Amino acid sequence: MRKFNPVIFLFSLFLFTSCISQDSKQYNKMNIRFNFYPSSGGNVIYTINVVKDILVIKRNSLIESEKLYFERILTDEELKELIQICHKIKPSENVTTEIVFDSWRIELVIDGKRYYNKSCVKIKNLPNDISKLFHLLIKESTIDIDLYGFS
Repeated sequence: MRKFNPVIFLFSLFLFTSCISQDSKQYNKMNIRFNFYPSSGGNVIYTINVVKDILVIKRNSLIESEKLYFERILTDEELKELIQICHKIKPSENVTTEIVFDSWRIELVIDGKRYYNKSCVKIKNLPNDISKLFHLLIKESTIDIDLYGFS
């Protein structure tokens, strides 16, 4: 019968807890925000926010009774996938956007840095990694993000 080695046990315990704490530190720093504006200006119509492990999706309206709100806690698997996707997204070199009437502007901010800011866009035309991020975030949402026409 083998003897119990406390040094190996303590080392294994330390290694295990340090890996867990690194994952939770990454999650605690996560801050993702999608904003959907009428391109000609005005307030945000839709927002998708991730702060730590909480996802909040809102549809704003001037009429209080028409405002919609959805919130849920993301799973560890979803958080890991979000981190992987966010690491693949490269910030746009030019994040200023033109004002284009009768269109939408989509802005993506990750950890305080603007990664995407384009006018005259549709969800189906988003770059691949940004589209993956968007669809992961809205997959269980009760709020339909409808970038309707302005005409």
